Order: sequence, then C-alpha cells, then structure tokens
Amino acid sequence: MNEKKAEDIEGPVKPPKDDEVPFIMAEKPAGNEKRHNAMNEGEHSRSLDEQVKHLERKIRAYSKAKDKVNEGEALSSLGILYYKANRFAEAKSCHERHLNLAKAIQNKRAEKRAYCNLGCTYRRIGDLDKAVECYEQGLRLVKELEDRLGEAKLLNNLGNIFEQRSDFDQAVYCHQKRLSVARELKDLDGESKACASLGNIYHLLGNIRESINYYEKLVACLKYKLGK
Repeated sequence: MNEKKAEDIEGPVKPPKDDEVPFIMAEKPAGNEKRHNAMNEGEHSRSLDEQVKHLERKIRAYSKAKDKVNEGEALSSLGILYYKANRFAEAKSCHERHLNLAKAIQNKRAEKRAYCNLGCTYRRIGDLDKAVECYEQGLRLVKELEDRLGEAKLLNNLGNIFEQRSDFDQAVYCHQKRLSVARELKDLDGESKACASLGNIYHLLGNIRESINYYEKLVACLKYKLGK
C-alpha cells in the first residue's frame, strides 16, 4: 500500500497583520509517544480555540459589512486551520463557503485556491473522486490565469492521488509535468519533490534504473540547495 503524501494547500493571499492572532499549530505526538505534558497540551488547545474564535469574529464582521473578498480570505484561513488540526468536516465547510463566495464575485484566483484546498480536504476525508474533480477544476482555472505555480501544486496533488490508486501511468504523467513546471520556474523545492515522487513510482513499478535516475536528480537538487 502506498504511503499518503502531503498535499500542497494554498494559503491566504495576504499574511496576517501584526495585531492578528498568529497561526501556530502544534504537531500531534506520533503513535503512543507523549511529547507534551498536560499543561502544554492545554496551552495548545487554547491557542487553537483562540485562533478559531478570532477568525470567526472576522468572518462575521466581513459578512455584516458585505465584504465578500475578505470574508472569503478569512474562511480560507479558518479552513486551513481546521485542516491542520485534522478537523476535516469543518475544513470542508469553510472551503465550500469560500468557493461559493469566490464564484459569486467572479474571483477566479480565489476560486482556484478554494478548489485546491477543498480537494486536499476531500482526499483526507477519503473521497478521492471528489478530490480529483476539485483538482481538475483548479487546473482548468490555472490555465486561464497562467498561474504556473498553482498548476505545479495541483499537478502534485493529482499525481499523489493517482499514485495512491496505483494508476501509475497517470501519476507519472502528472509528476513529470510538475517537474517541467518546477524547472521552468527554477523552483528547487518543487523539482526535488517531483523527482522524489517519480523515483518512488518507478521503484514501485520495478523499474530500478529509472528510479535511481530520479533519486540521483533529487540528490543533485539537494546538494545544490546546500551549496547555496
């Protein structure tokens, strides 16, 4: 069985201002290992609750002011917050509301981000068909917007789903396209991830020569990054 890979989610356009609650999430302890004592866990819970309440207040204020652009941005941020906290039903609701607002004001960039994040959430819920549908809608929009970085993220997410389904031909196609975009953008992180994915897929297919080829390219990328 293939290991699930991390998705590329799309964050808000504008970073939080200095007076806003910072978006800091604690990692969950792995397995049964207890990394935090009861006091630390309480602090992290309060931190999450504070962030949620802060964003909910902003959403209500923007909705009352009929400011759909900022309401959508706040919903997107809240959806990502829920997503990182593994509260996927709430994340899905936020991203669906963001998508509806983006469509209402015909903001294609916001619509593309909402589709990307909604697709990531559907994948975590386990509805791969809906995830693919969202990513494909996002890819349709990035072509209109000529958003190459957004295209790379969506290709990565789509390729990961095909790999999860053992549809390796489609997975290779997506990750090779992602690799091409990453090279065009001189995006070393994207190039490294694409090479790692392709190396893994070819290893699963038993094509050790091609697997080594992509892992060697991955090592070359990492060495170049260390050199810089």
